[in-house]
Amino acid sequence: MSIAIQGPENPFFFPQVDFLERVLRTCHRWRRVWIQTSATDTSPYVQIRDQLPLLEQLSLSADYGTFPWDSLLAFENAPRLREVVLGQGISPDCNRLALPWSQITSLHMNHAVEVADVRAVLSMTPNLRSLSFPYNYKRSNDWEPKCKEDIVNCTSLQRVSVHDAAFFRTVTSPALEKIDLEIYHACYGVEDKNAWVDIFHDFLARSSSPVKALRLEIGESCPDFEKLLNNAFRLTHLDITVSSLCTATTLFRVLASKGDKINVLPQLQFLKATVVEVTQPDTFVEEINLGESTVDMLVSRYCVLSSSMTEIQSAYVDLPCLPTLFWMHLRTRVRDALGLQNLISTTSESGRESLHCFGDDANSHFSKY
Repeated sequence: MSIAIQGPENPFFFPQVDFLERVLRTCHRWRRVWIQTSATDTSPYVQIRDQLPLLEQLSLSADYGTFPWDSLLAFENAPRLREVVLGQGISPDCNRLALPWSQITSLHMNHAVEVADVRAVLSMTPNLRSLSFPYNYKRSNDWEPKCKEDIVNCTSLQRVSVHDAAFFRTVTSPALEKIDLEIYHACYGVEDKNAWVDIFHDFLARSSSPVKALRLEIGESCPDFEKLLNNAFRLTHLDITVSSLCTATTLFRVLASKGDKINVLPQLQFLKATVVEVTQPDTFVEEINLGESTVDMLVSRYCVLSSSMTEIQSAYVDLPCLPTLFWMHLRTRVRDALGLQNLISTTSESGRESLHCFGDDANSHFSKY
C-alpha cells in the first residue's frame, strides 16, 4: 500500500484531523509513504509508532524549516525500511531524525547538505549501498578533512550520485561500483587548491574501489582525462558528456589504445560520449582532429593489440555534426580493422549526428547497469 500525505496551509490539500486519523490507522499496510507537511506538531503520528511492519520506502519533506523532525519518533522502529528520501525543509542536521539508520540501504538527500551532517549520516549507516544528493551546502574547501578521523570508511557503499567532487574528499569506499558525477558550477581554483580531477583521482587511489560504471557530465574546460581515468582500471561502462568538440577530441585521444604501453580504461566495454556544443567545428583543422581522434579510438578499441586490453562491445557517440572526413579517415585504417566500417551506422535527429558502433545500443546497457 502506498500513501501520500500533503499538508500545507491550503484548505484543498491540508488533511483534516479526522481524515488524517483514518489514514494513519492503515499504517500496518503501508509499504511506501510520502509525507510533505508544514505542521509543527508531530503528535498525530505517535499512534503509528511500532505499527509499521511492512514499510519499505519513506519520503519526508516540509514546506518550512520549523517542523520538529527530531521529535518525530513514528518511524524509529520500521523493521523493513530500507529506502529513505529526505526532501526540502529538512535542516542540515538530518542525522537527528529518529530513523533505523543502521538498516538503511538507500538514501537520497534532496536538500542542501553540510559536511558534518553527511559524515554523521554515513557513520550511522553501515549498510548503506546507494547515496545521492544534488548539491552541497558549504564551499568545497569545507570538505577537506582536518584529520584521518574525518574520512568516513563506507564499506558497503556501491553507488554514489553527487554534483560536486568535493564529497570524495571525505569518504573511502572500497566496494563502490557506480559513480554519477556532475561538474558544472563547482568553484575550484582560487577557492580550492585542489582541482576536482585531483580530488577524484586521489579518492580512487585511496579507496581502490572496483568502479565499473562511471557517468560524468563536465561543463568546464578540458580536464586532464588521463589523470581522471587512470585509477579506474576496472571500469567497463563510461557515459560521459562534455561541453565542446575540442574536449571530445582530447577525450578520444586519451581513450585510444596505445598497444603494449599503459592504457587508460583497459577493460572498457561500453562507451557513450555526448558533446553538448551545438556549433560546428570552428576550423577545418579542428574538424580533421575530431575525425581522426574518433576513428583512432574506435579502431584501436575494436582491434586491441595488447593482451591486457578488453575489446569494446558497443559505442555511441553523439555530436553536433559528423566530421566531413570521418569516413575517409576510417577507410585509411581499414586494414587495421577489417569489417569495422560495416559495424558503424549513423542517425540524424534535431540537427545532430550520432554514431552507433559495433553491437547493441550502448544506451540500453547503461540503463540496465
